[in-house]
Amino acid sequence: MISIGLTNGTIYIPIIWDIWVSPKVSKKSDYKTKPDIFLNILKRYLILQFPVKTVMFDSFFTSKKILNWLSENGFNFTTRIKMKKGLHKTCYGIILI
Repeated sequence: MISIGLTNGTIYIPIIWDIWVSPKVSKKSDYKTKPDIFLNILKRYLILQFPVKTVMFDSFFTSKKILNWLSENGFNFTTRIKMKKGLHKTCYGIILI
């Protein structure tokens, strides 16, 4: 399950969620990548207009498309980017082109 929600660091309240299904068990035409699902959830969240200071997410959801969308829509974000196998780098609100 992929979810987006509000937190104060202690309590997490899920607002929107979706299910990721492995390509091994889903129809090829129905399959969506984790970044695609995450971007869809972010767009749905934007419609709700809840105030948000920072979007934080795992490296599984990091893509140029997501980072650029967040920047274009004025979101601050923190994530990790996979640089090499087993090596990560933290990314704060930059745009990858």
